[in-house]
Amino acid sequence: MDVADVLDALIPDTSSAMRRRQGVVTAVTGATVSVRIAGATAAIAGVRRLVTYAPAVGDTVWLVMADNGDAFVWGRLATAADLWHEVGTAGEPAFTNGWVNFDAVQPGAAFMKDAMGFVHVRGVVRSGTYQADMFTLPVGYRVAKGPITCLVLSNAAMGAVQVVENTGRVRLVIGSTTYACLYGVSFFATA
Repeated sequence: MDVADVLDALIPDTSSAMRRRQGVVTAVTGATVSVRIAGATAAIAGVRRLVTYAPAVGDTVWLVMADNGDAFVWGRLATAADLWHEVGTAGEPAFTNGWVNFDAVQPGAAFMKDAMGFVHVRGVVRSGTYQADMFTLPVGYRVAKGPITCLVLSNAAMGAVQVVENTGRVRLVIGSTTYACLYGVSFFATA
């Protein structure tokens, strides 16, 4: 269940007393934020936020508005920095030990951290050294407690990818180097 599901249960879009919209944080001032709703030319200033949410400019958030004009921000859907990071591209982790993206058709290896602090890895890779590191996740995207091992598809059979907690190393520990699908590799990350 994500933030949208919770809001659907608490405040349906059809509610006459309250409505919600996605917006982007444009400024942070103490306990309030400014939020620009998609399609709007100006931001709404002085919007209260939940105390559990530490806002940052560029965050995509839910803005909940009452008919009386009161509004508050509910959580972070995504940050500007936490889009998918493509392994092997400029400014991102490099492939190691001969690992490469499978081809130009299949999605390449990438990772991101969601609003709840979980890291998700995706893509299809091939041709590396078996049981050697594919790439290393940067600080902030590493396993909080681990190492963890996730089941993946590898050459039409079950395989496993391991992520080492302190170093962020990602490696195929069971499977074939013909290809490995990294979908399903998800874990709670360190701060």
